[in-house]
Amino acid sequence: MELSMSDLRELVGGSHQPPTPTTMHGGYKIVVCQRGFVYAGDVTLSGQYLIIENAVNLRVWGTTKGLGELALTGATPDTRADDCGTVRVHELAVVSMIDAKVVIHATA
Repeated sequence: MELSMSDLRELVGGSHQPPTPTTMHGGYKIVVCQRGFVYAGDVTLSGQYLIIENAVNLRVWGTTKGLGELALTGATPDTRADDCGTVRVHELAVVSMIDAKVVIHATA
């Protein structure tokens, strides 16, 4: 098998065009990030960053059934969440996302 110079350039990336940024409107989600950070908010993917607007930082879940319980039924009296505005997280720092049926508000 013989390769032409253009075939070789394509194989090593010489003619490769960088990917265009993608945008995703994901809705309200709980986002688990590296280092134990957990946020909830309105999620959009722009390029390589997840943008979480109207975000709360979930520092105490206060559940008996984990984050799934928060996603399905909302905060419990023991949940502790802090407003944090808009959070930007690189896509490689995201561990998982859970679609939430209930908006979680900051607690006192």
